[in-house]
Amino acid sequence: MKRFNYFTLMMLALVAATGCNEKISPKLLEGNQSTTVPPIIEPEEYFLKVTNTSPSIRKFHLHQSGAGNYAKKCEVRSTDKFSSSLFRDPSRRAEFDISCIFEAEELSLQHGFSFSFEASPNTCEYVTYAPFSYFNFKPGDSSGSLTQVSCTEGTSAANIIAVAGAGALPESAAGPDSVGCGQMVDNAFADNVRQVFAAPTDDETLCRYNYSRNDGPNCDIGTITVTNHEYSYTPAQDANPATLGYSVSTRQIRCGGKVGNCIEGPMKTHNPPADATTFLIYHETVKNQAFSKNEEYKSILSSAHQNYYYANFRRNLANPHIDYNILTGNLVNYVDAFTGMTEIFATLMENYSNNKLYNNATTVPGTDPYLDSIPNTRRTRALASEPFMGLAGYKTNPYYTIYCLDAAEEMKGRIKIMVRDWDRFFSTNQATFDLITDADQYDNARIDNLTDPGELPEDGDVLNPLNDRADWDDLIPMSRTVGPLSPNTTTWEPERGFFHNGNFPRIILEN
Repeated sequence: MKRFNYFTLMMLALVAATGCNEKISPKLLEGNQSTTVPPIIEPEEYFLKVTNTSPSIRKFHLHQSGAGNYAKKCEVRSTDKFSSSLFRDPSRRAEFDISCIFEAEELSLQHGFSFSFEASPNTCEYVTYAPFSYFNFKPGDSSGSLTQVSCTEGTSAANIIAVAGAGALPESAAGPDSVGCGQMVDNAFADNVRQVFAAPTDDETLCRYNYSRNDGPNCDIGTITVTNHEYSYTPAQDANPATLGYSVSTRQIRCGGKVGNCIEGPMKTHNPPADATTFLIYHETVKNQAFSKNEEYKSILSSAHQNYYYANFRRNLANPHIDYNILTGNLVNYVDAFTGMTEIFATLMENYSNNKLYNNATTVPGTDPYLDSIPNTRRTRALASEPFMGLAGYKTNPYYTIYCLDAAEEMKGRIKIMVRDWDRFFSTNQATFDLITDADQYDNARIDNLTDPGELPEDGDVLNPLNDRADWDDLIPMSRTVGPLSPNTTTWEPERGFFHNGNFPRIILEN
């Protein structure tokens, strides 16, 4: 006789009770079944792409950069599955690491723009976005040790020395006892070198990178120690000789700013941490599902912002092989160097913003943070040498960058986007989109009209210029080392020099 276990008998009883047309409850069968994991469905073709989603009336045009690419979509696409090893393979990297140009006529860009970025299913574990950022003001650190001489009313350097003798007052480059009442010196400089300066009535003034007193941001992270020598002179009276009261006190001034307070650009619309200068937004993808995200940037027409708020393209940092030397006073040679040039090398601006030459190893000459000191007067350090170049570990996002990452945060694909404003309406010859600039067309140039004769000769109307909205090449004329590219020595720098306040937009917006 066959023997049945208890579970088999119970199942037979349930079948008999429910009839042939009834199903057994899934819960009863749950313990006797295994969970099936859905398989990964690989797409026929893998992609990471960016699409212009702005209103069509604005006529923006997004395309991959390079010769013949004016109609090529801004996308990485391959029948090979994206991987870190393919991205790093020198023979394959160009397929997975591209740059694109978002073309915009001046006024349309003021009204804002939008784009979406998408990835095919099971292509990227994370799709990450780095929005463009730049330094609006120059941030810095005013930390130091200062010596101050304070005197009560009626007290002077002469009567201090008369009572206390030589050596009573601090020394400066002017000689012993040369730091007088109401003056300061910076102890970072040798006694016989340092220059005196007037002690401010407000300690906040000593924080050189705090612009809040002029309605700007506070970008000074410094802490200043002041040793104050205070003198009080009482003249001789009757038989009593002149006397001198003297005390020493120390105070600390905490500037209280943040480097991130000086950052501007689209990054700021994403609510980054207060001290951030770069910002990455991570999106985790879902198995077997395509990924899509839209980014919209609003109008800046009613603000004080010029087009450099959105337009991050810089022709002077587009191609390391363009030997333009200098723009100012050398226009013909300058534009001739750019004529017909189409190839974008995104590495140049990326490394530059990281304070490196093209080799990504050598620090850009002339960018020591302490070069922003006031010679022999105040030793302070700037934390940006120009709007795209942070120092001391700070960095900006020079591009709108979309990354395809694996779960270990290694790159499998990357798209860097440059937004470029046109001084005039788009050319009917779309091949012009390939050019880095058409400045060699002079008065007829549409991308960069450097000569700008105006729309109507001898007309002073506010809208008469052809270049109505400033971009970065308008704001920062650049120079380049003469000659063929040397990755270890060729240098790019603002014509005004690094650290010059005129390189920074310094736009103050009303609250």
